[in-house]
Amino acid sequence: MLLAGDIGLGLLLTIIALIRQRQRATKRSGDLGEAVTAILASFGLAVLLVEGLLPGFWLIGGYALHGGALEDSLLPGASVIGLLRALAIGLVISIYASVRVYLLLLSTRRKP
Repeated sequence: MLLAGDIGLGLLLTIIALIRQRQRATKRSGDLGEAVTAILASFGLAVLLVEGLLPGFWLIGGYALHGGALEDSLLPGASVIGLLRALAIGLVISIYASVRVYLLLLSTRRKP
């Protein structure tokens, strides 16, 4: 069930990103690098949301309401390992995005 959510949300986010890139394109045609970046970012976000955020909030809510063992509060079909993998993927994506924005900030010139 979670895999279908990953694929469905990933495809939806990819389509939105590609349409948005096409609308912003000026004279140059969209290159393959932009398409690959859109696909990777979209599916990375989908995995983070479906495998991490949804089961994570489900776990927190279930544990807060019912207590008991953490494994008992997991979303049906989710596992602790899957949740930790999604957390690791989210951390890598967050670090990459922070470094990219920081380097962009350093490379942009301000007008006097």
